Amino acid sequence: FVVSLTPIGVFAIMASAAGTLSLSEFQRLEVYLYSYIAISLVMSLWVLPGLVTALTPLSYRDVVGSTKDALVTAFATGSLFVVLPILMEKSKELISRYADNQEAAESAVEVIVPASFNFPHAGKLFTISFVLFAGWFSGYSVEVSDYPLLVSSGLASLFANVNLAVPFMLDIMRIPGDLYQLFITTGVINGRFATLLSAMFTLSLTLLGAFSMSGLLVLQWSRIFRYIIITVLLLIIAVIGVRTVLVQTIDNAYDKDKIIANMALMHDRVPEKIHVEGQDVSSSKMHDNSRLDAMFSNAAKGDKNNETRLRMLYGHVPTKTHRSPRMSVPAAETGSRLETILERGIMRVCYHPDDIPFSYFNSSDKMVGLDIELIHILAHDMKVSLEMIPSTWKTIIEQLNNGQCDIGTGQGMTPDAALKGAFTIPIMDRTVAFLVKDYKRADFSTSEAVHALKSPRLGVVDIPYLVDFIHSWLPHAELVTVNSPKEFIEDFADELDAYLTTVEKAGAWSLLRPEYSVVIPVPDVMKFPAAFPIPHGEESLADFMKIWIRMKEKEGTIQKVYDYWVLGKQFKKKQPRWSVIRDVLHWVD
Repeated sequence: FVVSLTPIGVFAIMASAAGTLSLSEFQRLEVYLYSYIAISLVMSLWVLPGLVTALTPLSYRDVVGSTKDALVTAFATGSLFVVLPILMEKSKELISRYADNQEAAESAVEVIVPASFNFPHAGKLFTISFVLFAGWFSGYSVEVSDYPLLVSSGLASLFANVNLAVPFMLDIMRIPGDLYQLFITTGVINGRFATLLSAMFTLSLTLLGAFSMSGLLVLQWSRIFRYIIITVLLLIIAVIGVRTVLVQTIDNAYDKDKIIANMALMHDRVPEKIHVEGQDVSSSKMHDNSRLDAMFSNAAKGDKNNETRLRMLYGHVPTKTHRSPRMSVPAAETGSRLETILERGIMRVCYHPDDIPFSYFNSSDKMVGLDIELIHILAHDMKVSLEMIPSTWKTIIEQLNNGQCDIGTGQGMTPDAALKGAFTIPIMDRTVAFLVKDYKRADFSTSEAVHALKSPRLGVVDIPYLVDFIHSWLPHAELVTVNSPKEFIEDFADELDAYLTTVEKAGAWSLLRPEYSVVIPVPDVMKFPAAFPIPHGEESLADFMKIWIRMKEKEGTIQKVYDYWVLGKQFKKKQPRWSVIRDVLHWVD
């Protein structure tokens, strides 16, 4: 009963995979299918039978030609057990042509075939390649240092059924177990070639064993050398051929860096003037609406603040984007900073120009990022426009306190900064992580591995509290001042082992530069709060921001913004996949 249900179960799994795999994921799946088929055919049709012909008196025609019926049957049925009797008979027939003691030779065949069936054959051993593919497919690549564990555990587990061995190997390599469904799906195709390879493996092992026991192995170096040359050439042709097919049919160009470079704000921008080093940019957008034009014209004759607020309310702002020499930013008016912001209709924001993914310029020269998104939402709620002032973590407190800025983009909260300035309540927690080159990620993947390093050279931002914390956590580490992940990659990548930053920043830069990885040293996962810096002593502004942040937390805005800018969720309505029942028969909506 269970066996009769198996085809239905396999069909259901395949249908689920076919319906949920995206086109790009399916193309990546083709990489495994093409590679598996090519290598298994080379092994089945030359490497194994060629080895037999190199070490025995048999010719290639003897080995492959006389057993083609068994090989075709194995491929068609997908069952090695079905063709075992045929393989035994063909093996006896081949060895009887050369053995003096045919009875002993035939008995050797009768022992080797059933005995070998209980051991992992080549078709099963090829299953290990799926684990390597699954690691690459999911982003949990198997390190070269883990190959011995994979091979040893794979050999032991493959004595059982492959459907038990594969989930076990995925767990051992810490690869998501859901990928086992892909193994079932690809097995419908690869299983045929695996059975073909298994049949040829059993035949080759039987012939080599029986000829050896009969003393008929022939060591002719010319034949062995020719076999090696042909094998190497065929493997090279197979690899190059598969690569050529994949390059021509699959677009595997890396484009994750373009995703970050082309990201835009989810919400509408408020009017803004952006100061950059040496110049400023006024950017906005325009709605073609004559009624609003009249309103703005009338407002322009009166209070300028009213004009600004009308533009905020109705989204009507100049279309021109121009650059000019950087203008000096006057200090804030005396009195409450919150009242000053509302009276002037402009909120001045200190921003970090290269703080990906929190604040940066995209490919369209628009300022974007998680913090910029929240700042625009804040300005929209306050009905004010924005003036963006460049800053650094070293100068931002002074700029806030002397009135150049009213608020800053998010940064980690530290006691040193809190003594000189002030913060809003935390917006979110940021997780400590390492940005490292791919081949070094195993050295920083666990706290134990990090502590085992003799004298790692780490790049860190020169924040006294952070430096003291790292010294207490990793007293054996040598710390080097590096101001940003960009500076680490461009100037210190060859000198330092890793850069200590946050998951959010390291994740973004690992997409921009795929040769780098983001690593969280488990189990000591460390987090610290991040907030908007504000001027010292501005209690009314702090109270307002506390209420605003709490509201955005409760309504899910902050989480949505985090998911978009850090996790890459696009929040597009997912269209249901095409269905015969819905789109043809119209049985359901």
